[in-house]
Amino acid sequence: MNIIKTLQQWLCGDLLAKIDELKVKEEPLAKIWNDKYPKTTLSWNARSLPFSTTKIKVPLTTLITKSDGTILKDLADWGIDSDKESFETLVPKIYNKIRTEYYHYARDVNVWGNNEVFEFPFEMKAKAALEGKDMAFDCDSWAIFQVSYYLAAGLPSWRVRVVGGKCKGINGGHATVAVYSLKTKQWYHMNSTYGKSFDTISTYPSINDKTDKIGIGTVWFSFNDEYSWAKFDEVLPEGISK
Repeated sequence: MNIIKTLQQWLCGDLLAKIDELKVKEEPLAKIWNDKYPKTTLSWNARSLPFSTTKIKVPLTTLITKSDGTILKDLADWGIDSDKESFETLVPKIYNKIRTEYYHYARDVNVWGNNEVFEFPFEMKAKAALEGKDMAFDCDSWAIFQVSYYLAAGLPSWRVRVVGGKCKGINGGHATVAVYSLKTKQWYHMNSTYGKSFDTISTYPSINDKTDKIGIGTVWFSFNDEYSWAKFDEVLPEGISK
């Protein structure tokens, strides 16, 4: 028994040492990307409290819920284990599972009767369950949903964010997801409303890929569960404020 206990302690100690080593290697990159653009508190201005019609501000960072028990259960059921697999391949697995298990698209006006709604992931699931319908929502909803799952799986916050802006190749705006690959030291676009699926983060279009028509050409804002950023020379879209 003592030998087994000693072996367990050694294995756990070795794993913790590897995790600490990875954190040390990532810290400079985390600081660079967290501080590259001015941080600001961005809020969505279109939610009202129960029994009230007065609109209140909801900080965008709070919409991402990596501690949601239903998300953690999904990841466990899907066999997602960051201790056994690199995020380079693990994140695309989550992306594809969300697509097959949940994803359908619908405009907010058809779902909520409102032109723009940013909701929590649990609200998306509750809305579908109450009405007995598929989970059909728009781009910003699925971007928040995806990022919540990636962070719940253990992806460091600095490596992912929801990005909103003007598309490169089509007329209009889009809210989608950018994920950083440690393999190539670049950001990649994992489209919130789906398209082609790949096995590694770095196989997706880079955020600088001009042929990615649904990619963001002009950034209005971005956020994860820790920070939100805005370019101060850009006009924020309706409903988003500092």
